[in-house]
Amino acid sequence: MSWQPRWRHITQLYRHPGDRPDMVEGANDCYEVCLARYLRERGYPFAGDDTALVGAMRLLATGQVDHAGQGFTSLEQGGRALDALGIGWRWTADLGVVRAAAWAILWVRPARLRTAAPNTVDGRTVYTNYPLWWLGARDQPDHFILQLPGGRFNDPLSYWNGGLDTTYTSTSLAAAFAGAFVLDGVSRAAVGTGAGGRAPRDPAALVVSCGDGLHLRQAPALTSPVLATLADGETLRDAYAGECLWTFVRARGLHGWVRREYVRRR
Repeated sequence: MSWQPRWRHITQLYRHPGDRPDMVEGANDCYEVCLARYLRERGYPFAGDDTALVGAMRLLATGQVDHAGQGFTSLEQGGRALDALGIGWRWTADLGVVRAAAWAILWVRPARLRTAAPNTVDGRTVYTNYPLWWLGARDQPDHFILQLPGGRFNDPLSYWNGGLDTTYTSTSLAAAFAGAFVLDGVSRAAVGTGAGGRAPRDPAALVVSCGDGLHLRQAPALTSPVLATLADGETLRDAYAGECLWTFVRARGLHGWVRREYVRRR
């Protein structure tokens, strides 16, 4: 039986209320968008919308909230985010290995990608999913796309195809390819080292230190939905080492954020 998506395409493109019809904006969130779509497809428990999930993944990967003018997410940051989420992965520069896998986040030169089926734009036939002028004169790997089972892609920049998953030609994919995180469920102990040649960090144990219990929230904000209430003395796994008021943890089979002041090292 062929694979059927559980979720819709997720994009890094957005429009503000009141924007002109021809105006579209974006952010350097392509890695986080790929990760968010993967998590949605795998049944990750997150009650917020796609924008909130992408924002949570941005904070997890980079330690910073989404903001104007933000930079690209690095390969090392991407690997750390996967480690924090407990997702098995391995880095490869072999496109054959990637295409044989079900799930992968590919690092690509977006200007080289060409669609297998044409898009019609203002009466013209084009084989790209977005205007190439968006990319300037760049021709280096600086974009991520998610490979879905069956060979289609969630390209966060997709625009001219109606924001749907797409198929790229094998020749253009080979020209664009620069490496990939293969998401194959292998345990982190079996993976060895990540993209930077460094062994993944073993998260430290934490203990809840709050007599009234501590809310596990899906985002680092007191207004964010509560995933669970953790008991005083309950053991957590610290999956985020950034210096901030909140820390990203695993507890009761869930990932979420807790106030750092209410936990202590075990």
